[in-house]
Amino acid sequence: MKWLICCVVIAGLVSGGTVSAQEFLNVHGVVTITDPGSMLEVSGIAVGSGGYYDYGNRLYVSNGGYVRCLGSTYVNGTVSTGVDYGWLYSFASITGNGSLLDIGGDLQLWSSSLGGRTPGTWDPWGVPCYMEISAGAEVSVVGDISIINRSTLRLGSGGKLTVGSDFNASMNGFIWYSGSTLAVEGQFSGLSVLGAGKRLETPNVLGDMTVHGTLAPGNSPADSIVEGGLTIASDGTLEMELGGYDVGTEYDRLTVAGLSTLDGTLDLVFLDGFMAAYGDSFDLFNWDGGVSGEFASIGSSALSDGLSWDTSELYTTGTLSVIPEPGTMSMMGLSSGILLFTRNLRCCKKAGLSLMPIRGKYDDGLTFDHPVPEATDVACWTTIDLAGLNAPRISALTQHIGSWKKSSSNRF
Repeated sequence: MKWLICCVVIAGLVSGGTVSAQEFLNVHGVVTITDPGSMLEVSGIAVGSGGYYDYGNRLYVSNGGYVRCLGSTYVNGTVSTGVDYGWLYSFASITGNGSLLDIGGDLQLWSSSLGGRTPGTWDPWGVPCYMEISAGAEVSVVGDISIINRSTLRLGSGGKLTVGSDFNASMNGFIWYSGSTLAVEGQFSGLSVLGAGKRLETPNVLGDMTVHGTLAPGNSPADSIVEGGLTIASDGTLEMELGGYDVGTEYDRLTVAGLSTLDGTLDLVFLDGFMAAYGDSFDLFNWDGGVSGEFASIGSSALSDGLSWDTSELYTTGTLSVIPEPGTMSMMGLSSGILLFTRNLRCCKKAGLSLMPIRGKYDDGLTFDHPVPEATDVACWTTIDLAGLNAPRISALTQHIGSWKKSSSNRF
């Protein structure tokens, strides 16, 4: 049994509710699912029959409405003669924040093989169909997408299309606008330049790619690959997710088979409250084809105060580590030096030596106050080198008692 629905509006479903038909939804006319809390569940969907003169069939999912299609969805064009009016076209429109069409099977957009209208004649012509996704709405397709003849799939600004299989962006009829997101869980192909304002999420890119928009390997942390060369342009962003310490499952890793030409931004996104700590390291990249250039900037959404990224191995081994900021390191070094100096004083005190300060001069010309042990107590001393700090460099004897020059005028 199939549903034949004509000019139906499901709005709010009495302050939110669900219609679960478990039947095939055959749309001849207009069906609208709108507002948050409105949900329609069916076994399959066909918008129009694809027969002659089957005009103006529309499916609207808007303003937070939700349609769950357990099977496949078909949007079909028609055939007409003579005039070309807007009401002739069959389409599905998924628009508005939170609106979702969730397709458990395939998505097919079919139009007649007849060409467009010939002006001034009454010859039959194929009226194409289309689907549009925009303004905060999403269409999720578990299976394959096919766009036949002159049909179009329009991924508009603010829209998101999620594909559970492979996807070829060069297929006729696919139109991808700036400001939208394409998430491909299988292999992505057919596009060598990712334009500004476009976001691509995929674990597998076939061929070379130049990024002016945002490339986010994987739809969640994944071990991903670009099977070609990768160029991150000055206006491009490479986004990597960090949510733990297990590579490929808790944080992203990307392998680039060809040459990686780097500029633009490396954006590190922390997931689920994860915070990188001092000493952490992440094996983010395998640069199999070598590296040219460096990222112009590295952005992070949640790196604690006093910490910074160590990029010394990023462009060789692909590893990024967390270290203290330079100022913090200086303070850590000074603190360590003071602790070590205190330990040495205690060592001398334990040996029965005087702690009276004596002004000494090391043979590099640096003058400072320091207790001087007897030569027999050299084992108590360690060299402390705090060069580069905004404090005097302190050195203590190890094997060079004879390098000190003392005089009676030094004592005070």
